[in-house]
Amino acid sequence: MATNQSTTTPYCTIDEAIEILRAGRPVILKDEPEREDEGDLIVSAQLISAETINLMLREARGLLTVPMEQARLEALNIALIPPRNTDEMCPRFTVPVDAVCIHSTGISASDRARTIRELIAPETTPDDFIIPGHVFPLAAHPDGLWGRRGHTEGSLELARMAGLYPAVAMCEILRTDGEMAKGPDLEQFAGRLGLRIVMMDTVLAASGLSAAAWAEMAFADLADKVLAGKRLTFAQLQELYAHHDLTELGALADLVRTRKHPEPVVTYVLGRNVNYTNVCWVQCKFCNFCRSRGSEEAYVLSEEALFAKVAEMVAAGGTELLMQGGLNPELDLEYFENLLRRLKARFPIHVHSLSATEVLYLSRLSRLPVSETLSRLHAAGLDSLPGAGAEILVDRVRQQLSPRKERTEEWLEVHRQAHRLGMDTTATMMYGSVETLADRVEHLLRIRELQDESLAEGGGRFLAFIPWSFQPVGTELQRRGSFRGDKSSGYGYLRTVAVSRLALDNVANLQASWVTQGAKVAQLSLKFGVNDFGSTMMEENVVSQAGARFSTSPQEIEHLIRAAGYAPRVRNTKYDLLEPVPGSP
Repeated sequence: MATNQSTTTPYCTIDEAIEILRAGRPVILKDEPEREDEGDLIVSAQLISAETINLMLREARGLLTVPMEQARLEALNIALIPPRNTDEMCPRFTVPVDAVCIHSTGISASDRARTIRELIAPETTPDDFIIPGHVFPLAAHPDGLWGRRGHTEGSLELARMAGLYPAVAMCEILRTDGEMAKGPDLEQFAGRLGLRIVMMDTVLAASGLSAAAWAEMAFADLADKVLAGKRLTFAQLQELYAHHDLTELGALADLVRTRKHPEPVVTYVLGRNVNYTNVCWVQCKFCNFCRSRGSEEAYVLSEEALFAKVAEMVAAGGTELLMQGGLNPELDLEYFENLLRRLKARFPIHVHSLSATEVLYLSRLSRLPVSETLSRLHAAGLDSLPGAGAEILVDRVRQQLSPRKERTEEWLEVHRQAHRLGMDTTATMMYGSVETLADRVEHLLRIRELQDESLAEGGGRFLAFIPWSFQPVGTELQRRGSFRGDKSSGYGYLRTVAVSRLALDNVANLQASWVTQGAKVAQLSLKFGVNDFGSTMMEENVVSQAGARFSTSPQEIEHLIRAAGYAPRVRNTKYDLLEPVPGSP
């Protein structure tokens, strides 16, 4: 079934793709890297054969479907499966069918080829199909590519261009490990089988609808939803992430920010970040801070040194202590309880400390449930939890980044239990390592889902969301050359904060990451949905070890906020506005 066409590239023109379809051979329809970057193997339903079906099932290994026009499916009384927990831009599945004329199970390649041919045969009627069966028709959007830019609609447009019946057999392409094949995987797949790849943009252009025109049309529709206060879905957020015009995306996010915070104010908190130990056994592949026990560079801050840092913060008017460190087996639950009690007895501060990763480790060391561990820490003086350790809340990504670290549900459960205790927390996202855009959207939606749950229960909540870019210097990911390289992209950061603001409609505050992006990009982010400049921090030891060495001061923060057209205000951790400190800028 290979094309037998020698070429230096697997990519083909629209004319070449049309000729392949007309010959009854399969072609790969692929979308762009900034979208899903996935491909489907398609072949004309009019020219389908058992041999081709077998090739698709054996090599592509995804779900075999039959995209068709909705009018044809309605004529055959093949109903759509009622959607549940999906969005309007997802593929529209119908009930699966088998042709009545099949005298077997319907699952074999020859049986499925026969059913597909019957679906498009002009003489067939609703009585010619058994429901349920083994072939899944997909209903294309009634407006085709003008209504939805999906593989379903693109494949039918390609069939029409070839002068063939507007229906295809389509199978998603998986890697040998069962994950979705992306750009380089698809090129290898095509090369191995002698297949060609046609890009969705190529099909769009040939149909008279340029990618830019489609993007503008889709963006206008999504903007209308945002203006109407409607919640955006997974597919819609993916569309926004891929939108070509960053200024339009920023303007939409700024509109949402203004609705949530109508006063022209940008807040920040006077605080200090203290990394109490760099001893850690987890060995995250994105970290260049932690050291193993016995290393000459390993340390644990003495209580005297820690208290001196806190005293310096309080003397400068600071109110928030962000205290985090590695997973050091010598520092148990009792250690932190005693430390917290002494801190709160001596200083009038809010202790916003210990990530979900640290809390979970303490619960395991003490052999206590997470809820009891948190309750004891809270009683000792822990006021709220930072959002560190989230990275990307997709287990496949977490396995690549930190095989020894907690999984997605465990991270979420720590924050869930904290909220149930009445403790507020924050959430973060470290992007630009090994994840896809779809993974980032999934991360945002996991945060949104837990926030819905916590708000309904009436306890604590996520106070803010802070996205920041992976810093690669000295990390294992850099040594292996396996990260996506978003480190220095202010463009990518602004796009990420804008989409975050649009996705997290139930999280009040979006915080700038001047630590990883620098003060000037953080200032720009105030026009892309951000309403808070974060903490003055006073010191930072983790991302600085990986190449981010930005610093700032309250004076510079206030100058940047004013220059952007806002009034700077100092807040506390709970986002209550504070009176200016005497002598402050």
